[in-house]
Amino acid sequence: MIGWTVTNARFLASSFAIDPDDFGEVENIKWRSDAGYSEAMLDQFEASRMHHRIALAMRKAIREQYGTDNAYAAAIGMNRTRLGRLLGGKVVMRLEDIANARRNLGIRT
Repeated sequence: MIGWTVTNARFLASSFAIDPDDFGEVENIKWRSDAGYSEAMLDQFEASRMHHRIALAMRKAIREQYGTDNAYAAAIGMNRTRLGRLLGGKVVMRLEDIANARRNLGIRT
């Protein structure tokens, strides 16, 4: 489907987590120190924290409404690989991703 492609991320949101596997999975995630970050990196760090909160809300809603990531991806026509990478902070979350989650999952974060 046009529009749901896997692209190389400008930065990995999960890389700001002490344990990247916790990204989008663990509510009280531990973050790396932002000491010495440039302004651009501080913006990426904050974007990563926002991405994490949205990914958590998406995972919860997906489990409640669709049961599995695969079922949700199929229902909305999203590539399953991209969805997994999106929820795990391996691709940058786009505004379209947030709008889609709001429309299809009812999240308001």
